[in-house]
Amino acid sequence: KKRVREALERVGLAEFRDLRLAKCSKGMKQKAGIAACLVAEPELLFLDEPTRGLDPIIVKEFRDILEEMNRGGTTIVLNSHVLSEVEMVSNRVAIMRAGKVLVQDTLANLLRVDEDLYEVTIEAGAETPDFLTPLPAPVDGALEGLVPADRIRDLFAWAEPRGRKVIQCSLKRMTLEEAFMEVMGKS
Repeated sequence: KKRVREALERVGLAEFRDLRLAKCSKGMKQKAGIAACLVAEPELLFLDEPTRGLDPIIVKEFRDILEEMNRGGTTIVLNSHVLSEVEMVSNRVAIMRAGKVLVQDTLANLLRVDEDLYEVTIEAGAETPDFLTPLPAPVDGALEGLVPADRIRDLFAWAEPRGRKVIQCSLKRMTLEEAFMEVMGKS
């Protein structure tokens, strides 16, 4: 009973412990399933689209619970079409098509860093350096783009006399969505 109470408290359902599951919302049913996993303390947990129907606060709490369970020794197999969610919680990823595994690797290997490009954000202005390739998504008051690694010092030298701040500068990293599209394109 103690573990059930603790699990219901952890997922925010303690006050609804006497409510029949049939009367619960989809999100509450998802939380009840998570609570059942917490009580069972499984060594292996399979989850299929576990965050569907959950509000953003509960999604964050759910990620925290998964990370706690994983640190406690639970192996979690998560199936999801929400690749950004997978990217936040996984350390190994398999990409499948029609029931066949196309690639399986660590997340770090799939999200390789492109050491030849920097992704930068600079304050917007009238002119743009010719070595900066703008990215399509506009940002309020800023310009995002790609700069070749051998020209990154030129960016700072260009920005300073113009009084333009370099807001962000990092090596370009592939997202899981980009890696997924690359794998799908090759298969």
